[in-house]
Amino acid sequence: MRLVRNDKPSERNTAAKVHAIGLGMKALAVTEYAYFGNLDADISFGETYFETLLTIFENDCSLGLIGGWIFQKDKRGLAVQVNGSTQSVAGAVQLFRKECFDQIGGYKAIPGGMEDGVVEITARYHGWKTRSFVDLPVLHHRELGTVGRSGYSARFNSNLTEYIVGYNLTYHVVRAFYRALESPYLLGTILIISGYAYGLLSGQTKVVPQAVVKFIRREQRAKIVTFLRGKRESKGGQISYKS
Repeated sequence: MRLVRNDKPSERNTAAKVHAIGLGMKALAVTEYAYFGNLDADISFGETYFETLLTIFENDCSLGLIGGWIFQKDKRGLAVQVNGSTQSVAGAVQLFRKECFDQIGGYKAIPGGMEDGVVEITARYHGWKTRSFVDLPVLHHRELGTVGRSGYSARFNSNLTEYIVGYNLTYHVVRAFYRALESPYLLGTILIISGYAYGLLSGQTKVVPQAVVKFIRREQRAKIVTFLRGKRESKGGQISYKS
């Protein structure tokens, strides 16, 4: 292992994360490798986690991005599933095939975050498969998206980011009301809708190419149709995480 340290002062945000990953990639410039990944510091997983993921990569060359299934502990100390789809790979555990990562151009610094969501979608846009695996549990020890801010501001800001990334309005509203079942319930839904509405009404500029925006919205329209037909994706049953 080799430590690559960034000694330049910077704020704790996603732009700093993207810059740090860039330094790591630069350090690997003369090294031959097949896969690239990054991990959040506040997660834990089983001893054979990476062994299993590398075997999956070796057995399916169409996979470009894979990872485990994220859990968080609720107020009762019980592990609850966070992943919403096996097609989505959380930024905390993204592992790429190098060819995929090179083709999509790596991570881009986006105001408000969501650099991990954009690379995942862009990978599918270029024809790669993205998968997370429910039988590879990963425990995240803090609510996603709350670094340096409260859960309330996280909901507002993350949904402002969803607007500038190009999320479909109908998809966003449907998802916001679906999440009304989650704490803080009605207030959370209001914050989710308000973040997107602020981006829309203030005329925020989109930060991803228009072709990728069209792809995002096409995927989301398909999800709405699937949801309305009552055929939501199976998550493969309940999994218990043992820390």
